[in-house]
Amino acid sequence: MSEPFIIQALRKEAIPLAADFNAEPLLELIGDAGVVLLGEASHGTQDFYRWRSAISHQLIVEKGFDAIAVEADWPDALQASR
Repeated sequence: MSEPFIIQALRKEAIPLAADFNAEPLLELIGDAGVVLLGEASHGTQDFYRWRSAISHQLIVEKGFDAIAVEADWPDALQASR
């Protein structure tokens, strides 16, 4: 696949994120899925952590998820687990 083709496909399918950290458009796409995978390209930014928190919260509260597995630094993950 050529790079322009990939960029065009991504633009067609991408969903802009709202400034208010409302993940409702994503939750609608998730539907009744039992597993959700989140990727990101801005690891370590404040926005990334705020979005991950908002999406995780909504998955647990609104979709009934029991667990969230994340890539994280061990001390931070341990603190969140506690």
